[in-house]
Amino acid sequence: SRLVAREFRWLNPTLSDLYAPSSLSSTLRVMASLASTDEDVALWSIDVSDAYLQVPQDEPKILKVQGRDQHGKSMSYKIMFNLPGQRCGARGWYQYFADKLHEVKVEPYVAAPAIFAGPGVALSSHVDDAQLMGGVPQGEDLTRHLESCGLKLKVEGPAFVNKGKVRFLKRTFEGTPNGFVIYQEDRYVNKLLEILALKDAKTKSTPWPAGGEKRKGDKENEPLDAKDHAAFRTCVGVLLYISPDRVDIQWSVKQLASAVQSPTQGDLADLRHLAKYLKGTANWGILFPPVSAGQSFRDRDPADQRRSAFRFPSLIESVSDADWAPAGERVGRRSTSGAGVYLNSHMLWSSSRTQKFITLSSMESEYM
Repeated sequence: SRLVAREFRWLNPTLSDLYAPSSLSSTLRVMASLASTDEDVALWSIDVSDAYLQVPQDEPKILKVQGRDQHGKSMSYKIMFNLPGQRCGARGWYQYFADKLHEVKVEPYVAAPAIFAGPGVALSSHVDDAQLMGGVPQGEDLTRHLESCGLKLKVEGPAFVNKGKVRFLKRTFEGTPNGFVIYQEDRYVNKLLEILALKDAKTKSTPWPAGGEKRKGDKENEPLDAKDHAAFRTCVGVLLYISPDRVDIQWSVKQLASAVQSPTQGDLADLRHLAKYLKGTANWGILFPPVSAGQSFRDRDPADQRRSAFRFPSLIESVSDADWAPAGERVGRRSTSGAGVYLNSHMLWSSSRTQKFITLSSMESEYM
């Protein structure tokens, strides 16, 4: 057993001092992309045990315990370190961790404070988890420094672009002969199949029914009952979580998410179709092949001419397109915008979203 704190919002209604930076979906793959340009650069994952308990209280906290001691006196304790459940815990831990990294000249990046960089290393933090990138000597020196500060670390790695495996934020980064493969745990797909009772169902080869037209039959337009509606919402929530790492389903997930408020039998059929597709592709991931710094996603440099991102400038590219007023669109002829951001030809982030306004031409839809 352990002591857990509970705080009340009325004690600090503004929450102004509780902000703690954490990793973003758009920066989650940066380390793997950079490491793919240099065979001597590795990845590690770090989990800090009892991280909050390492941080001293920022102001005195007194705990009064019900009952009395053997002398009949009331019992009270002074809390010296942060407890799980304290709202200031994440902020306190971030500052404490940043101070320890500062001791070895590893500093936060201003534009994304959850990312730290220093001599020969870079680190992406997410509360008490972190992904470390760098040369093997520099990475091992940093982990030894953190352990010398009294932190209890669980370290996985090193993983290189062609071998090894580490896990970070429920994603696996595996080095293979073809490069880093990034994939999520299959438990999310298994949860979908369990909710929809599809564990024994046949798989589908596409994420959406052929044609994509809105169903016209009366049965397909019947609203779901309360039980199926709750299951539909749960499944869409799972899909929204896994879709950033599955570019092939982002349009389908967007379509289903637009129906969450009042789904129909037709929407449930589309959801079941997507779940069957994911059943057959649960082990798919994003491949980051070995590349050169400055390389565009439109070309591939020969392996013997690769340039390390740690010695040459990198290239960031952003692309977008729009599907103007697609036929059968459930939200009233609104267009769909698609976008992707690439680093040295690796896709870091992508999206598929319905536009807020109806556009009158394909050019206008791309401008939006």
